Amino acid sequence: GSVSTLDGLCTGTGVFLSVTWFLVRETADWAFVLQDLFGMCLCVLFLSVIRFSNMKVAALLLSMAFLYDIFFVFISPYFFSESVMVKVATGNQPTADPDYCEKYPTDSDCQSTELPMLLLLPRIDDYTGGYTMLGLGDIVLPGLLVAFAARYDVSIGARIPWNFLIMVGGYSVGLMMANVAVYVMEMGQPALLYLVPCTLGILTLKARREGTLHDLWNGPPSLVNGGFYHHNAVPMRRKDLESNGVHIEGEGSPLLYQSQQPTSYQQKPGAVPAMAQHDI
Repeated sequence: GSVSTLDGLCTGTGVFLSVTWFLVRETADWAFVLQDLFGMCLCVLFLSVIRFSNMKVAALLLSMAFLYDIFFVFISPYFFSESVMVKVATGNQPTADPDYCEKYPTDSDCQSTELPMLLLLPRIDDYTGGYTMLGLGDIVLPGLLVAFAARYDVSIGARIPWNFLIMVGGYSVGLMMANVAVYVMEMGQPALLYLVPCTLGILTLKARREGTLHDLWNGPPSLVNGGFYHHNAVPMRRKDLESNGVHIEGEGSPLLYQSQQPTSYQQKPGAVPAMAQHDI
């Protein structure tokens, strides 16, 4: 398709910032700002494209990531003599002496280049320097569940999005617990060890108490393919959809329409002929 002026500006800005970060990543004190900007944009893009339709998928993914994170932080040293996750997160660079790589630049451990796959925040009043790090996976994996909770609240017409708010609060508490554990144990921590119970665990307990666990687990009828049927959706006329290349089977209006590509939709028996287009 045609390229708009906005597309050109966004592409140019992205290339400029990427090249700038690459050139100053090891010399400028503010390089972490660009890296954090890249990381946040990537997380937003990921969460806007990948969407859960039910809690079952979220539980499976987060449970596997939970065990994976624990194994490679706490158990892998018994097999590989060091924590694989900590080594990857720190870019394979020695951390005991912050000036080690300046003293021994030819050391093989100092030749690696850090990838922008972490959010970095400089430590304050720490004589050893360094950064507090948060992996992007520790953001997007629980974030998928948080986004699912937000769409569920909207789809049921909740005036106050309690599921979403509780998920945000749970994530904040879990992240705080992970940081406290780092300072208490003086070693890197698997963030998902704290984030998964504070998000998936809390949502499970809340849903079970309210009797909505079955609906969430199998996917509520209001959620389809990661989108949702809004309770106040405006019906679309068949001819309007067919004029956009969408083939419709059955009578009535389809409940969900995504204009990215022509798709065949079958009207659900007994469903209200209403449709809304949302990407959340």
